[in-house]
Amino acid sequence: MQLLLFGLSGCQVETEPSWPGALVVEPASPYADSVLRVAGREDCTWTSPTVTLVGCTVLGEDLGLVPGDVVEVSAGDDVGEVRVRDWPKMAVSESTNNSVSWLDAETSSLASRVDLPVVGFSMPVGIAGSGERVWVTTHVDGKVFAIDGDEVSAQVEASGHLYWLVHDSPRQRLLTAVQSDPALLPLSEDVELGDPIALPEPPVSIRLDGDVAWVAARSGGSPTGEEPDSGVVREGWLVRVDLSTGTTEELRLGEGLYWAEPGEGVVAVADQDAEVVYLVDEDLELVDTIEVPGGPTGLAWDGADLYAALYAEGTVVRIDTTSGTVTETWDAGRGAAQVLLRDDGRFLYVPALHKDQILVLDVGGGTEARTIDGVLGPRAIALF
Repeated sequence: MQLLLFGLSGCQVETEPSWPGALVVEPASPYADSVLRVAGREDCTWTSPTVTLVGCTVLGEDLGLVPGDVVEVSAGDDVGEVRVRDWPKMAVSESTNNSVSWLDAETSSLASRVDLPVVGFSMPVGIAGSGERVWVTTHVDGKVFAIDGDEVSAQVEASGHLYWLVHDSPRQRLLTAVQSDPALLPLSEDVELGDPIALPEPPVSIRLDGDVAWVAARSGGSPTGEEPDSGVVREGWLVRVDLSTGTTEELRLGEGLYWAEPGEGVVAVADQDAEVVYLVDEDLELVDTIEVPGGPTGLAWDGADLYAALYAEGTVVRIDTTSGTVTETWDAGRGAAQVLLRDDGRFLYVPALHKDQILVLDVGGGTEARTIDGVLGPRAIALF
């Protein structure tokens, strides 16, 4: 299907246009249910029998788009073309069931489940994916598994107490957080072990930003939302790892760090125990501290706004980082450790460990919140 949107020569744009002097289309590569925003030089309203543009916004679902469709946008002599992407792949680690589930991103439903070949309580936590493959770490026995479709294709015992996991696609490898002997551990995509990068304290989360890995590390308390042991000294560390050289820089920061999420020129760091979010620049200088009662865990940027999961509270909040205030709150269910924003900025996914479901919030289009049910102790989501 091809849709021609014309008459947009006078829309206003605040960002750099995709086509000089004329138009910008966001997202540049939409899903069928994306909110497709079209802007040019000034506000406009345009109507056809099938679609209405008010303020130059088009809802993809109203157009009935499907993957493979092409949307053409024109303003005067300037024409742009956007092809609708296929649905993303989604998988979730199931901590209470020693399994990984594939999810249907189009219908927000459970598609299939893969049981891991483990004995006893293993606690899958970190998960990442690429192509048709998913990788997952187990916290208790320190293993990493590769899963192709519905089969476990490779596994390795890496070290004790593994936590979060990321896929370093430019280097075709994985990076996982080792807590027993604090390190960032590289593995090949076939889960062959590499040389660890030593860290000052046990790491929890890892997030990539080009050639840099941002690691949140902590000592003296379990990053599970439980009360830390009385009398134990708690310390937090933000670690900047240069992946091209393997060198590290550290900033002693707070008490119980859980997540470090890079944004535009700043890194947001969740301190679960101190109940704050720190904003740190790329030179490891503290810029601001925002109070977040309830203790933030997972974070996700959306422009100047920040989404934060509150594990113990079972809620998700939106934080305006310019004013330092919480502007919106949703009930997600206790055990919400991660928030994941889809790359077109429309849907926010929140796995609730103790509610056996995933909350799907439409933060970009305004439809009703929905859930993915039937998941068993969901801890983390991979979206790729």
